[in-house]
Amino acid sequence: MDVDTLPAFLQAIGRRQACRWRYRPDIILACAFPARPVLTLRIDGYAHLWDLLRQMLTDRYQEPARYDGFYVGVEAPATLAVFYRPQEEATDIDYREGIMRMLALARLD
Repeated sequence: MDVDTLPAFLQAIGRRQACRWRYRPDIILACAFPARPVLTLRIDGYAHLWDLLRQMLTDRYQEPARYDGFYVGVEAPATLAVFYRPQEEATDIDYREGIMRMLALARLD
């Protein structure tokens, strides 16, 4: 299901519905529900993909507690992805905070 706003995206997560929100024309935030929700931020066609990837991995390494449950990778030749999967034992998950951390990690905040 496609949504138009962050509140609508969070509401869909609350209903456990897979959803997508186009944050910007080249950036999509998606949520899927295997056993636990997985948020994915995809950045398409970014000109400085490898520099951003290096910066993101450095930040992830330097602040492991802040980015626990966050993973970074390249999905296609020009698509950078940030994944957020809360820990299994987490019970009170603030997805808005997780999204804000994803955006900060990708330097989009």
